[in-house]
Amino acid sequence: MTNTYDNNDDDYYDPLSKRPKNIVKELLDRNIISSIHDPNLSKFLINSKQFDSKQYLSIIHENSSIDDLNVSLSFLERNIENQTSELKAVINDNFINFINSKQAIDNVLVNFKNSKSHTQQERDKSKVFNPSRHKTNVKNDSLSSELEESLSNLQIASDLMMRPIEEHSLKELKILKLIDFIKENKFFFDLPNNLLKYISSNNHNQFIDDYHRFLKEKDELMESKSRRYQRALDSLDPIKDANRLKDLEIEHIVCTNALSRIFNEVDNIINEYRKKIYQELITMDHEVGLGDENNNDKNTSEKFISFVDTVYQLDNEGSTKNPIHEFLVVQLNTLSKDLDYQNNKFDAKFTMMQRKLLDYIGSLVDHRENGSFMRYINEKYISIEEILKTSFTTTSAPSKEQREKLVIESFESSDNLDLSIINETWLILINYMNYLNDVFLKNIDKFVNNYLHYTRVENGFNIDPDGKIRDLFLSLMKDSTSRLVKIFNNNELVDQMTSLPENYTHFLPYYTNSLSTVFYLTNISKKIDLWLTRIGENIVIIGNTSKNVDTNKFVHKLRDYSNLIDQKILEACCSTWVNDCSQFYDLENWEKINDNYEVYQTKDSKSIYTKTMRVLESYETYILTKLSQLVFDKKVDATTTEKVRIVASHPNKRILVSIEIQFMRSMNVLIDSLMKKYNLEKEKNTIISKNTSESVDVNNNLEHEIFKILTMNNFDLLSNFIYPRIIKKYDLLFKKDLLNQTLKLYSDIDKASLTIFDDVLMKEKEWIQTKVFKHFNKINGKYVSSNKFKLKIDGFIYEILIHFIKLIHIVKPLTGVEIFQNMINELQTFFLNSFLNNLRDLKQNEGFKEYGNLKLDVYFFVEVFDPSEIFRLNDYCMNMITILNKEIEEIEGNPIYSQRDFESVLNEGLKNSENEFEFNK
Repeated sequence: MTNTYDNNDDDYYDPLSKRPKNIVKELLDRNIISSIHDPNLSKFLINSKQFDSKQYLSIIHENSSIDDLNVSLSFLERNIENQTSELKAVINDNFINFINSKQAIDNVLVNFKNSKSHTQQERDKSKVFNPSRHKTNVKNDSLSSELEESLSNLQIASDLMMRPIEEHSLKELKILKLIDFIKENKFFFDLPNNLLKYISSNNHNQFIDDYHRFLKEKDELMESKSRRYQRALDSLDPIKDANRLKDLEIEHIVCTNALSRIFNEVDNIINEYRKKIYQELITMDHEVGLGDENNNDKNTSEKFISFVDTVYQLDNEGSTKNPIHEFLVVQLNTLSKDLDYQNNKFDAKFTMMQRKLLDYIGSLVDHRENGSFMRYINEKYISIEEILKTSFTTTSAPSKEQREKLVIESFESSDNLDLSIINETWLILINYMNYLNDVFLKNIDKFVNNYLHYTRVENGFNIDPDGKIRDLFLSLMKDSTSRLVKIFNNNELVDQMTSLPENYTHFLPYYTNSLSTVFYLTNISKKIDLWLTRIGENIVIIGNTSKNVDTNKFVHKLRDYSNLIDQKILEACCSTWVNDCSQFYDLENWEKINDNYEVYQTKDSKSIYTKTMRVLESYETYILTKLSQLVFDKKVDATTTEKVRIVASHPNKRILVSIEIQFMRSMNVLIDSLMKKYNLEKEKNTIISKNTSESVDVNNNLEHEIFKILTMNNFDLLSNFIYPRIIKKYDLLFKKDLLNQTLKLYSDIDKASLTIFDDVLMKEKEWIQTKVFKHFNKINGKYVSSNKFKLKIDGFIYEILIHFIKLIHIVKPLTGVEIFQNMINELQTFFLNSFLNNLRDLKQNEGFKEYGNLKLDVYFFVEVFDPSEIFRLNDYCMNMITILNKEIEEIEGNPIYSQRDFESVLNEGLKNSENEFEFNK
């Protein structure tokens, strides 16, 4: 063997190369094969049986692009097609010659075999020695065998040459038969293209016509074809007409296969078209038109019926599938899936926002457990003040009705309700309620309208004779209402009297205040009332289509749901209401208000109070108004006929009692909250006093503790003005009579006021007692002879009276006359009582001679206050003065001074202090 090869051998050239490329040379150069005889070479030659396409492409064409290979392949295919055409032409031109040659060769071979057989027989019969009988090799006999073998080889070669010609002829015969068959059945073979054209041009009528013709003629064609084939088989002889039988069988198979492909293609087109029509039918936003005046409804209804007719005509005869039935079922299933999706979406988003609220607000510095953001209540009132300043003056004060209207409008505005993240959480619940009312309910109404239309026998339908669609609808209604109730009722026993907002966090955002709660839940309540009413009406409408359904149970259940949701919403509102009242002290910053509009003033009372009181009354008025609307305004809007009463037109007694309890509780909690602010401020002042080591100076102390007076004024305002007005508003809204009842609330206010009053007086009394004690301690044991005695008013009396003057200047402008008068009278009484006690202790000092001065001190004290109508000593004080005089006279005996001197000194003292101690100014 050599390592050379014929460079001109066509088998060695790559057919996919643009330029002539010798595969062997390249493989040898790259040492992939060792020689021309290397067995691996066959893997790279396309004509070889061992050809490996992966090896060929990865090695020979490893650097060739896909585009280059596609171009070369296209060129090769065209070249093969050209050569095939040329081969067919050569075969056709020499077909007769091939046939004649083969026949001549066959005749020669037959004659030769016959002559050979005859000669052999003669040889066998001959008695002459025959070498063949003895199986000996004879020269002539060898020539004969060789000739026989050559002829046999020639026969085989001839058969091999004729086989392609016969196969080609057979294919041509099949094609000719198929062409004739296609021409004969042109409708069937043109149908796929025609159907596609009808679909693209929306020619549904022609599509249906051709499809029905197809169904009819298809069976006729198959039956006729089968009969013709059977008759042809019966008319032919299996032996004599073998070739004809073979041709007939081939023709039958070819035509059957062609029809099968066409039928399958038509069926596929029909099925896809049926799916498309069904999908459009099912996804239609269809509702039976209520009148011809609405063209959109009319067109939609006509389109729907057209689709239904199309589906009917596309279905095979005897089909039990009803498109309208399926459409209604799919409508309900779609509603159920969408409801499930929206409910899960709400749960996930609301839960996520609740976690965000806990994390975010929990990270704030002013975070308070179970707290809320009270500043928005204050901001609401600030907006009211701004409107009052711009719209009214002191000469044109707003009326009570105008103020109340302004309060309601400002507080119920959606602006500045709560933290933005809390408002966002509320919107998740609002959006779910909007879905139920705007989307879900709308689709339910459409379904009910469709169901009624297509179940009426007079309309020619009666689509739900067994009630399966009706039961599916009732199941959906039960599921949807149960989901709604689950949002508002967590099945936990909650004590409404002490419930906190955290007990309602399945629908209340964490840390929400009462403003956002009342605003959003009032709107949500209206949506729920409408939704439940419409659901109830639709249930009754569907139920009336069948005598086997008792809708009373459904309606009764909806009423229970309505009452339960109303109760939970009311509880949540009251919970945040009372919770905010408990934090009202956050709003108290001791900002004083001069009442320009005399909202709370009378001729006898002009106290200075804080702005918090106005905020309080505005807030309580707003909450009561909204709660009244929540329980009484239960009129469902005009979009429903209210044929079925689901929502109670009047709240039950339990709800009204609960509101009354929460109302009284809110007012008591407000008092506690204001007292909490008072105690916090008092504690702060105590700490400041200790840290600064201030000496006890009652005048400075009064100035630092003005908050006590303001708190007392606030309580007085609550008791005399604000709470009576709020209670009157409650009575008006809820038709009660609390204002005329004796309420413990007022005694609680009095106790709180008295506590503050005593706290204010305590330090004042301490200061007075200290001054009195120091004076008596100073004079106790002091001996003065009669010659040296001088009648005079003691200095400590002037000091005490000056303190009263300061007290009047500091406290009187802040509080009402009655409160301040009680304070002065209390201090006057305390002074006299302290004076009397120290006087009695002085009796034991027999050497003391200045009782006349003590008597003069008492008379001076009385005469200074006597001109004042407000601060004149009361009867109790005057009785104490009488007792003091008797005590002094008993101890003193015969005075060492004359009555004239006594009166002279007293009058002179009063005259000299006239301007200083003018209490009527």
